[in-house]
Amino acid sequence: MLEFLLDEYHIAANEIQNVDLSADAYIVNMENRQIRVPVSKAKSHILNSCKTCVDFTSEYADLSIGGASLLKEWSIVIVRTRKGEEFLNKALTSGVITTRNVKEEPQTLAHLIQVSAYKRNNALREMKAMKEGGVYVPAAAELSVRPRPGEISLLEGVKVEQSMTRKVVALSPTLTVSQFFEKIAEHHHVGFPIINESGKVIGIITLQDAMKIAEEKRSSVSIGEICTKGLITIYPDNSVAEALEKMDKHNIGRLLVFDKTDKHKLVGILTRSDIMHLIRKTLY
Repeated sequence: MLEFLLDEYHIAANEIQNVDLSADAYIVNMENRQIRVPVSKAKSHILNSCKTCVDFTSEYADLSIGGASLLKEWSIVIVRTRKGEEFLNKALTSGVITTRNVKEEPQTLAHLIQVSAYKRNNALREMKAMKEGGVYVPAAAELSVRPRPGEISLLEGVKVEQSMTRKVVALSPTLTVSQFFEKIAEHHHVGFPIINESGKVIGIITLQDAMKIAEEKRSSVSIGEICTKGLITIYPDNSVAEALEKMDKHNIGRLLVFDKTDKHKLVGILTRSDIMHLIRKTLY
């Protein structure tokens, strides 16, 4: 890739300050200039292991650290484990780093999540194309998106109620898209059920839905107008394997869990990340 940038754009490695990713280009930033390199043009210079990587933010690390994109000279830090939190606190108390709350910059976090989702979806397309073309798909990539047969057997023995999140954060349909971004920064979730004033779940809103709204309209459009109303749901006594099958079938990342005896009562939410973390925690 570095040879390609040098030959095609006359960019030396020591000139590059950082590289950002948009939906269709790598944005190479240097001290006095910026170059957009179309993904389609760079594709042949990217390793297959990178093309098929779905984990843009290192979900299984103690700390995930990367550029904050919209905030020059800042990085986003995601604390994922207690060990990571302890390490970060030591750096803070020793004065090595300066921090600010991501709640102050909801659009920056939303951008990171959007790029992460784009990277995942693009990697899945790459894997599919490679399989169809008879090209070897790195084993690590396949394992990161689909459990192995032995892991599926594990999920068949676990009920949804054992892995779901019970304290569900729900939003009002009157919330604007701009306010929704603030909720993402506050709760660190990218999908929320929407409950109306009567207490009824009327839909689900995700970051992908919100990003379709032009920035200048986000203060006037409500999430109730753009949410998904055709809900895919599951019950607490279903197996996690059944939940994963539903997610795969409908290409979604979360399921709302309803009480089997009262099908209007929301009792939890189960995400694809919950399932993958369950596998790692139980087997590894």
